[in-house]
Amino acid sequence: MINFFFRWKFLIIGSLIGILLICLWLKAIDLKQVILYLHHVDIFLVIVSLFCYLSAYFLRALRWRKILWSTEQTSVMEIFTLFMSGMMINYLLPLRAGEFSKGYFLKISRNLPMSKSLPTIFLDKTFDLFPIVILFILVPFLPQHIHPGIAKILNAVLVVFMILALLILLCLYHKAWSRKILKFLALCFPASWRAKIHKFIDNFISGLAVVNNRKILLYALLMTLLALVMDVLYIMTMFKAFGQKTNILSMLFGYTVFNLSFIFPTPPAQIGSTEAINLLIFNLFLGLNRNLVAACLGFSHLLTALLIFLVGFISLFYLNITVKTAFSFKNYYGK
Repeated sequence: MINFFFRWKFLIIGSLIGILLICLWLKAIDLKQVILYLHHVDIFLVIVSLFCYLSAYFLRALRWRKILWSTEQTSVMEIFTLFMSGMMINYLLPLRAGEFSKGYFLKISRNLPMSKSLPTIFLDKTFDLFPIVILFILVPFLPQHIHPGIAKILNAVLVVFMILALLILLCLYHKAWSRKILKFLALCFPASWRAKIHKFIDNFISGLAVVNNRKILLYALLMTLLALVMDVLYIMTMFKAFGQKTNILSMLFGYTVFNLSFIFPTPPAQIGSTEAINLLIFNLFLGLNRNLVAACLGFSHLLTALLIFLVGFISLFYLNITVKTAFSFKNYYGK
């Protein structure tokens, strides 16, 4: 029993936190009012919203393909299936294991060392933090006063963004120093691991050289902005399906903050955390009716989760990767 717990501890602890958040969420809303909102949903607009949701991930997959291109050339279908299989694993396994799974699947399918693919994944995810710049620009133009708590979220994400940016700059312009610093940090690992870690660090720093390519940077920024547009269309259309008129700036601000919150660990399938974060952002911070927010975004969470799982399992089948291999904990957290 003890061995079972330690093997599955992240999943168990995350699930317990998710259940607690769901209980708090249920106490904060009027379930009868939520059900009434669900009775009047426009299914056609829901379908349009889900199309926009999936399109945003497709654009991000194209962004990663461009960043990966100098290391490994893939087809559009392959990169999309790799991306979506990673998204599915992110839904179920905590600590963003899906990001590592993309590199692991490339290793299986193309014999590409993870030390070469992970720098591209790292860069790709760093671009997802870029919209924080847009958030700070938007604040003065929002139609209503923003709750002071939103500043804490933005500041936390800004700190993460600055750390990642400094790491990239250090690896680009002071390679010797960055190698020394990273290899010094590697001293906390067992001596038997250090040779592999040092090799990984060397490959990682070399892999970041793609940032020097301006065409790749511009393309990645363009795909990031287009994906952000699709995100906003998704959330606006979903609210419209429930009869709620929305302001484009508020939706851009709110959903971008929501997306940025996932740099932190979440419970399996984001159960509880999504509901709680949405209620904080769209009700407390932006002033929308809490029962409407609970109905709209709780419903959308269920549908998007089903969509992620459906496309994710189809992606694994396309990549010829078994479910057992994809969800083996030792590939992400160790035995």
